Amino acid sequence: YHALVADWLIQHHSSGDSAITGLIAEHLEQAERVKQALLYLRKAGEQAAAQYANLEAIGYLTRAIHLTPQADTTTRLELLLLRESIYALQADRLAQEKDLVEMQYLADILKDDCRTAEVLLRRARHAQQTSNYATAITWARQAARLAQSCSSSQIRAAAHLEQGRALYRKADYAEAATQLEQALLLAADQPPVAAEILQTLVTVHLHQGKQVASQRYLE
Repeated sequence: YHALVADWLIQHHSSGDSAITGLIAEHLEQAERVKQALLYLRKAGEQAAAQYANLEAIGYLTRAIHLTPQADTTTRLELLLLRESIYALQADRLAQEKDLVEMQYLADILKDDCRTAEVLLRRARHAQQTSNYATAITWARQAARLAQSCSSSQIRAAAHLEQGRALYRKADYAEAATQLEQALLLAADQPPVAAEILQTLVTVHLHQGKQVASQRYLE
């Protein structure tokens, strides 16, 4: 009966509503169609997150993680990446750190440099958010090295940005500017990232008393 309800909902309702998607997932889970339930739980989590329904998103993603076999390392990592980003928005630093530790463990198992670099970059952001700037620099440097080995200019740019931010917080303005300039070169085709880098460069140069350079970056 649960399978019948799930199939009817799939056929007759739009999948754009996270509540309906979550309801479909619940019926699929009760019908023991676990693989399909997992897909709908993930989708419901993504939809809820897009609507900033963060508690609902965490609930769906947590259920999806519990349904995912331990051996399915890739799926578990992808789900944890999604959940950690929501914890970051909520500033739930303890839950965020717990997910980050597990994510790094899974990335190490996969031996994928790009995935590991992404996790290290998130660890750098978490350290920055908790005012642990020396640790943020360490994680960001490691992320940049790994991103270079897997040819990911996007992660490299973000890693140099995190280094620049942390160095700015430590009042090392000259080195911060160096890292940010390097990030800017890598983010030439990434306008949103480039904008963040430029904003940080504006502040760094103001603190150095370089008003002309600061104005140039602001423009």
